[in-house]
Amino acid sequence: MIEQLKNAKTWEERYRLIIQAGKNLPRPSDEELAEMQPISGCEAQMWLQILPKTDCTFTFRAFSEARIMNGLLWILLNQINGKNIEQLRNFDLSAFFNELGIAQRLSERAESNCTTIKKFMYLIEPYFRITALENCIVEQSRVLNALIDQWRYNGQIIGREISLYLVEDNGVQGFAMRVVCPEQDSLFPQNNNAEVDFALQQAEKFGLFLENFLLLGDDLNADQTAENARPAWQVLYTTHLQSCSPIHSGENFAPIPLYKQLKNQPHLSQDVLKWQENWQACDQLQMNGAVLEQAALSEISDIQSRLSKHGRYLAQEIEKQSGVPTYYYLYRVGGKSPAQERRRCCPQCGAVWTLDQALFDVLHFKCDACRLVSNLSWNFL
Repeated sequence: MIEQLKNAKTWEERYRLIIQAGKNLPRPSDEELAEMQPISGCEAQMWLQILPKTDCTFTFRAFSEARIMNGLLWILLNQINGKNIEQLRNFDLSAFFNELGIAQRLSERAESNCTTIKKFMYLIEPYFRITALENCIVEQSRVLNALIDQWRYNGQIIGREISLYLVEDNGVQGFAMRVVCPEQDSLFPQNNNAEVDFALQQAEKFGLFLENFLLLGDDLNADQTAENARPAWQVLYTTHLQSCSPIHSGENFAPIPLYKQLKNQPHLSQDVLKWQENWQACDQLQMNGAVLEQAALSEISDIQSRLSKHGRYLAQEIEKQSGVPTYYYLYRVGGKSPAQERRRCCPQCGAVWTLDQALFDVLHFKCDACRLVSNLSWNFL
């Protein structure tokens, strides 16, 4: 079919070939459609399902009520099914359609719909098949919650409230959970550390096997993950509103998953998350302004506070492990005037650290010698 499309002389000939290709994509049953994700913004209804495999490749299922779209989907699925994450990232959809001689005839919406197939999601549902029904569900839940903890400490999932529930798949009982991952392949084996692998082994001893996981959709509240895990510099930064990794790229301020840099240092990764939880708790207290406001504010803004000392130690350890210069963020509020604020010096060495232009609309001060960054007082922003 691909060669026929390439060799076709006219658009009409290509059109007939695409319509013919669509006949190879049968309509799923109502039950199968219910398991697929509807794609919004299409002229005709379209559904998509992404099925990660245990060998780190993906299988895609899709269907459209438009005949021309179905043909395009069948052609595309034959190109991308069975590929791994790196191959999919490198697949150039526009170049592929150009090669077939059909790109100039596709509407922007049709090409956008096909591009959706390549767009990976972040809301994920892992499924564990139960093979030993005689085991206590309470004990099975316990070992799965232990696995959730290790996934979280390694940065493979984000957030602390994870739903765990019993499901049935093709008559087989199992457990499923809803998690948010920083990347589409976060739960793939190559991102596991020793603690995650051990937790998976413990689950298997209780008759629980990670069968598959579904990519359900984008988490619209999540931050976009940094593509470059080794930027020129980075900063340890968080707020009470964030659940993402506290390591932020100095290139675009996007969070870097912990397993990208600290996979082989699980205790350090866990310590970073504990620091983040403490920082966020202090931030929440000082934002609420009801109890412990000044004590909490001091912890996140005073360079000599216990929390700041802990954070700066962690930044140094992260830099040792990653080889990336890692700065510590000092929160700033108060001050008498914007002019006086801009004249303040590095609290560690006393040097001038004011930036000519703010970075990411957040960082107005940066001391390379002390690995410190800070904001202009929020009173004047």
